[in-house]
Amino acid sequence: MDVVFAEKLSELNNDFYRNQAVSFSDTRHAKWPGWERCLDEVRAAYRDEQALHVLDIACGNLRFEEYLAKYCEELSANWQVFVNALDACDDLIPETCAGKQVIRSTQKNSSEAIGINKAKKEGKTSGINKAKKEGKVEDALLSSDLSRSIKRATCDMAVTFTHCDIMQALANNTLKDTLKVGNFSEERAQVTVAFGFMHHVPLLEWRLQLLNDLVSATVSDGFICVSFWRFMDDEAMAAKARKTHSQAIDYLAENGYFDDCFEETKAENPRTSEQLEAGESQGATNNESRNATTFKLCKSDNKIRDAAAFESRKSDISQQFNEGDYLLGWRNLPGVYRYCHSFSDEEIDSLVTLVADKAKCVARFRADGRTGSLNEYLVLQVR
Repeated sequence: MDVVFAEKLSELNNDFYRNQAVSFSDTRHAKWPGWERCLDEVRAAYRDEQALHVLDIACGNLRFEEYLAKYCEELSANWQVFVNALDACDDLIPETCAGKQVIRSTQKNSSEAIGINKAKKEGKTSGINKAKKEGKVEDALLSSDLSRSIKRATCDMAVTFTHCDIMQALANNTLKDTLKVGNFSEERAQVTVAFGFMHHVPLLEWRLQLLNDLVSATVSDGFICVSFWRFMDDEAMAAKARKTHSQAIDYLAENGYFDDCFEETKAENPRTSEQLEAGESQGATNNESRNATTFKLCKSDNKIRDAAAFESRKSDISQQFNEGDYLLGWRNLPGVYRYCHSFSDEEIDSLVTLVADKAKCVARFRADGRTGSLNEYLVLQVR
């Protein structure tokens, strides 16, 4: 897969989440069982801390944060939790999380944000409660759920959301700068999570870059928790994925969705993800030569003109996908697709190896779904 095609898949996913935000969010409320085990690793290391700084990449509708608050309460983890959440789809972000107002990055000069920033600076001694006493955090930021048992430890959580097209930042190699302390956070994260996102990253080099950038954004000895979707290991899901993938290629080819990818001559031959995985750093391959070819197919009004050209275009699109790459549908809606990748043992092994000099793998396990194995998790500890 070349970079131009990968960027087009990212555009497809952005369109999907923007257009299907409501229906998608409606199906995303339950916790993932794997989250608990990830947090157990964190709790063991930070049990004596009073403040916990969390970075959530591709946060979606903040259901992880909702679960994190409940986790803290149920296990009496008396952290003051400061979450910086990033996502490209603003429409997924709720107004409140765990009973508190979500601060938008555009509010950073408001009294709410000033109070939170002061609380962060004083986090291990006073935190949100002191900011509240000083009148610098409005009541909306604090829990209004009076039915909560006073015998149960409550979770002070402040969530700040920042709009960020993470895929575009990866493509432009700017994510590391975006995540630098001072841009949207005054603290490096102690815990960084990326749940339900890695399967949207189409290139191995982008996946590796993402992990490296998360390492840079996390404190030494801090944790990075990442999930990898393995839907092709489920027989029913695999059959459905193959079917929708074929339908999607037909639909998108007919409507010229990928035309721009094939009508431009590639001035440069980008190194492919297959080369990176094989450890090759020099030389062009047959696949690269194909990527450098000018693809021009006859079309009229953005649709393929004849059957032969249509089949040729479908073939060119199909050849861009790597093993494990699929276009999945949504609620059988016509023309609604998103790109997802199903990971293999070898791919996850490779990523663990490639970041081993910066972060050690302290836990690796499978969880979630009907089979209890739909996702594979890595818990990495920064060296």
